[in-house]
Amino acid sequence: MGVPSVAFRSLNDPNALNIPNALNEPCEPPALGKITGVSRPPQLPSVRVEADLRRRIGEGEWASGEALPTVAELAAHYATSGATISKVLRKLAGDGLVQVIPSWGTFRA
Repeated sequence: MGVPSVAFRSLNDPNALNIPNALNEPCEPPALGKITGVSRPPQLPSVRVEADLRRRIGEGEWASGEALPTVAELAAHYATSGATISKVLRKLAGDGLVQVIPSWGTFRA
């Protein structure tokens, strides 16, 4: 018996994988609204938390020198991680809105 003959196709041939025009047609991602029904991308938790804390500070919820809730309390309130809250508080401290004192807490500047 002889060896059966097999026809090989080039990898550059778009029909090699039996996918019509797989290498020639551009692939456009679907619009976001078609995937999620949302017209804008969702916000990162840190962006959402930062915006709300800036609003609350601006509205005077905490007086100058008054302690903000703990990282754990803020994390529970915003349903996010303590790392996210710490990141936001460091940014607010850098902007001069709060003062973070290790082992003591975060205070309104």
